[in-house]
Amino acid sequence: MPDGHLRFIVFRREGAGGASDPIDVRLIAHVGQQTTFDAAGKPVVSSGDDSWVIRNISIPFRAAPLSEYPQMFEVQPRDDAPLSPGRYALILKAQAYDFTVEGAVTDKRHCLQRLAAANGVFYSECDKP
Repeated sequence: MPDGHLRFIVFRREGAGGASDPIDVRLIAHVGQQTTFDAAGKPVVSSGDDSWVIRNISIPFRAAPLSEYPQMFEVQPRDDAPLSPGRYALILKAQAYDFTVEGAVTDKRHCLQRLAAANGVFYSECDKP
């Protein structure tokens, strides 16, 4: 997308009843750095491996049926604030539709560091985007 002022038109075979379903736009973050541990237990830090993670951060969107087209509805932000440049997913009925807002990523929520430890994998935001 060329900028963060977005609207989506959604077609559903079952009709615009889907407009009442929860609709989320979630941030997708790039894994910029990862830390693992060698056999001696020493940390090994490397750059990210082109992995992406859908974050638990949602941007509120709303849906409204299009009266002239009963199988379609419009999805738009609840407020007029544009989305910042970065990668996102429109979530409809547990299905993710990936899209990107063009521009330099300045929001550090779009970058994660991964720590793979013996007791699990943990993520934290990067210091810089």
